[in-house]
This record gives sequence, structure tokens and C-alpha cells, in this order.
Amino acid sequence: MNIIKRIRSWSIPRKQILAWSIWFALFNILVLTIISTRLLAFIPRPEGILAAIYLPLALIGHFTFLTGLPLLLIIVPLLLIWPNRALIWSLALIFGTVGLVLLWLDTVIYAQYRLHLSGFVFNLMWYGGGEIFSFSWMTWLISIGIILGAITLESLAARFIYARLLPRGQNHYAGLILAAGLTAFLASQLIHAWAEATYFQPVTTLTRHIPLYYPLKATRFFKEHGWIDDAREREDRVLDTDARHRGDIHYPLAKIKCRPPEVRSNLLVIVIDAWRFDMLLEEVTPNTCRFSTGESVWKFHDHYSGGNSTQSGIFTLFYGLPGTYWTGMESNQIGPALIHEMLRRDYQTGIFASAKLTKPDFDRTVFSEITNLRLGSGRGRPYYRDRLITDEWIKWLDRRDDTRPFFGFLFYDSARGSSFPPNYPPLFEPIWDRVDHLALNNDFDPAPYFNRYKRALHYIDSLVGKVLADLEQRGLLDKTVIVITSDHGEEFNDNRRNYWGHGGNYTRYQTQVPLVIRWPGKEAADFTHKTTHFDIAPTLMTDLFGCVNDCSDYSSGRHLLDKSGRFWLIIASYYNYGIIYDGRAVVTYPAGMYEIFDETGGPVKNAGLPRDITAAALKEMARFYR
Repeated sequence: MNIIKRIRSWSIPRKQILAWSIWFALFNILVLTIISTRLLAFIPRPEGILAAIYLPLALIGHFTFLTGLPLLLIIVPLLLIWPNRALIWSLALIFGTVGLVLLWLDTVIYAQYRLHLSGFVFNLMWYGGGEIFSFSWMTWLISIGIILGAITLESLAARFIYARLLPRGQNHYAGLILAAGLTAFLASQLIHAWAEATYFQPVTTLTRHIPLYYPLKATRFFKEHGWIDDAREREDRVLDTDARHRGDIHYPLAKIKCRPPEVRSNLLVIVIDAWRFDMLLEEVTPNTCRFSTGESVWKFHDHYSGGNSTQSGIFTLFYGLPGTYWTGMESNQIGPALIHEMLRRDYQTGIFASAKLTKPDFDRTVFSEITNLRLGSGRGRPYYRDRLITDEWIKWLDRRDDTRPFFGFLFYDSARGSSFPPNYPPLFEPIWDRVDHLALNNDFDPAPYFNRYKRALHYIDSLVGKVLADLEQRGLLDKTVIVITSDHGEEFNDNRRNYWGHGGNYTRYQTQVPLVIRWPGKEAADFTHKTTHFDIAPTLMTDLFGCVNDCSDYSSGRHLLDKSGRFWLIIASYYNYGIIYDGRAVVTYPAGMYEIFDETGGPVKNAGLPRDITAAALKEMARFYR
């Protein structure tokens, strides 16, 4: 109210400049919205009334918000300090022209590569030249025309508003229209929040296509207030096959064709969260270590996750696709071809995760087709939840249908939090009494923390040993393909750059993980060639289900036993990704910029982009979009 009173007390020049600024903002909102309609060619056609309402509200509201920010943060403060019309006009013209040109350029980039314009993409355009982004001379000519046209259009609009609209004295309408635009912004955000909470795909599939758009999510808020039952909403959406669609995702690229195998083997995937590559040791994980040297076991010594975080690590394990496809798969609620094939073959599913499968949203991605999904283990420390899923898994095996094959998934969480029972044997001394992340710095001795982590791994291994022994006792060991791996690594300042945990860089300590596969009937072998999580789904699809498609139809990987050279990898985090090549990593950031790091996580000065690798990676990250 004080701001409104202050504005009302302004002199006539201030009020005129403010009114002109609002009208000018409205003009730019209109033009930006018109330009954004070029994206409609790539946005799925809205299904239903709510989606049809949401899309225009989202576009208008989004550009109202983006245009209103400089008005609120720059123009209004300037009016308070220095109400100079020439200065404010100049700034408004610059912001308006740059905004129009960048949005038009964004639509051009998106049409060809399904990438929104960012600092990273701009750098590739500027320095990569025609080797990465290829534009015809006509496109460049039109671009120059667009820039000149935008400058002219903004200048004419500025003069028209000052000469024709301000003298009419109807400036209060400008404020009302701007308020309506902001109301559209709020309404679209609320619609998306509801749609996301209720698994309503017709709305959530639209948001990815709007540049710089960050939709509201409020599932927890709705659930706490009793407005939704997320488990029931999920089951209703999973069972409603007519409501499931693929929107802008073309996955798989071809219909999956498989030959029925002679023997239908079970599949058990055991994932130990934050288990790094050098911790498959007799003293740390004795049961798993002995298992890895048994008959019919493949052991991979140079294996990488597709992520340095849980989201991308699990995603790449089941999809065989870069974690950059997460948003597209989540918004469309498309499950991986691997699990779809299992369900088509009538596999029973026993999914037991210690942590919640809703954070990240694996219930909307990896396990989106599975009914009656167990979403988590409730409260309790990680070691308690890990013991719980082990016991529940064994009980599930007791009551399963013996005439059908099963798919099991066990996801252990204790290592990530260095958790173990209070009465666990005192292994790996000295040990940190409790984890205090605020105490971590480059001078901190990592040994007590590392020992605590190893004790947690030893505890998890005792549970894995129980699972393996139970399978053997039931006579299922020779009827089950068993995959044991991790979602990502865990760093303890190994490179002396003050990195702890995971998600911070793309060095081997955060990305390289163990991989052990027991495949009944296969010859045991150790492999030293480079493999990745991208390769697991293609191997299972080919050898377990007899699928004859080329792996590229549904993944970015290849068969695990393919020893041909692998020159680069895409490894993703929650908010960025890295292109890994030749001991280096091109890492992008949310703002769109990028930096090149060496194998220790240190920045490489004056390093040029590997243009051919970058171009191939960008192509792979867009290949499954329509």
C-alpha cells in the first residue's frame, strides 16, 4: 500500500513515464506471444478443455512475467531515483529488442535441434560455426532482417504509445491489462501444479516447449492438506491406458520385435546407492565380492553410470538413454522399453526401494507402467529401511506365483547417508561419530568419514548376502539373471579439490561404479573395456528377451560385450550434464554457460570445444524427440 500511495503522489512526468512503460511492456508481451506461436508446430495438440485453456494462459502469463520483471526491478526503481525519460526509453528499447530477437532465434534453434537457446547453445553457435549448428545463408539474411525489424518495430511502438495512447488519459487500462496477464501467469502455474500432482499428462506434456519456463510443483502441499491421494491418482492414471500418450516423444523409434526365448529367466536388479568403483573389495563387501568370482558371472572393471546423481543413474540404467531425456519421459509418463517388454511377457514385479520412489519421480518414469507400486519404506533411518526391504522381498518371494517369471528391484540407501545399526561390529576404525557436512573442507581428514561409509557398505553387503543365499536355497539362483551395481559413485575429496559426496563433478569417483552380472548358462569372464549404464538395457533386451531390433531404436547404448572403442559419454546430474571425452568433461550450467574440466575436476584454461563430439552428443540428446 505504501508503494501505491507513493506512486499516486508522483509528479506528472513520473506518472507519464510509468504509464508509457506499462503500455510498452504490454506491446512486447503481445509480440512475444505472437512469436512464440512458432513453437506450436512442435507442441503436442492440447487434449481436452483444461489443456486447451492452460496453453494460452501459460504463454501469455509467462511472457507477462518475463516482461514485468525488468519493469519492476529496473524501471520503477529508476523512476524513484532519477525519472529521466531518455534513459528509461533507451533501456526499454534495448530490453524489448533483445527479447524479441532472442525469442525468434530460440524458435529457430528449437525447430532444428529441440534445444532452447541458452548460453551454452549460443557459445556453440558462435565458436562452433557450421560444424555444430548449420544455417543457410537465407537464415542468416532473415536473422539480420529480424534484428533490424525489431529495432524499427520497438522504436515505432515507443513513439506511437507516447504520441497516441498517453494523451487519451486512459492509462489505468494498461495497469488492468498487465494485472490480467499476471493473473494468467498465476492461473497457469496453479493448473500445472494440480496436473503434476494428479498425473494429468495433457497439461504436463506442454511445459517443456516454453523457453525459460519453470512450472510450479506442489504435490506435497496438496497431499498434506488432503486435497489429493497421490497413490490413488497414480493408479488411476496407470490403469487408464487411453490417457497415456507419447506427446512429443518418439520412443522407441521402431516397434520392438523379439523372439520368444527358450527359457524365461527371472531378473533381479540390486542397486546400492553411492557405491563407488573401488569398493568392491573382500573387506568391504565380502558377499558381493565372492559372488562376483563365481560361475556364470560377468565382472566389468571400467563401468560408468549415466549420472553422478540418483535421478540420472537409475534413469540411464533402465532406459539406456541420457538423463537429459528425464523431463520428456516424466511429463509424458513413458516407461522404459525394458520394463514394457517385461510386463508384456507377464512378469511379476517386486519393487522394493528404501527411499521414496517419488523423489525423484521414478513413479512417473522408470516404473510408470507398474500398478500397485510400492512408493517407499516410510520413516526410519536408512539402515532400518534397508533391512525392511530385504525382509519384504523375501516375504514377496514366498507368496509369488511360481508359474510366472519375476522382475525384482532392490534399492539400498544406507551407504549414501553412511548409516548402519548402532550395534553393528566396529569395523574400519577410526570412524566419524556422525556426519556433519558443515565440517567438510579441503583440510578435513577424510579417513574417519570414509571408514563410516565403508562400514555402511559392509552392512548393506550383509543384506545382499541374505538375498543371494535365499535365492540359492529356493533353487532360483540358476533361474535368475542378477545385476548388481550402483546409481553413482561417492567422493571423499579424492582429488583434493574439496568435493564431497556426489552430484558435484564428473570425475570417476562420482561416476564410475561396480557392475556384476550373474547370467546362468553364460561363461564367467572379467571385462576391462569401457561400459556404461546405457548398455545394460540393450543387453537384457537382446539376450534375455530375444529382441532383434538395433539397440539404437530404443537406447543410446550397445551390448555390454561390444568392445569397440567408446570415445565419449553423456553423464547427467539433476540440473546439468557433462560430455565426457579423453579425460575431460564439457559441463553445462543452468544459466546455459559451460566449462571444461580435467579428470581431477579442475578447470582447463583456454580449452576449445570438441566440435565433432559436441555435435554428436547434441544429436543424441534430441534423437528421440519428434
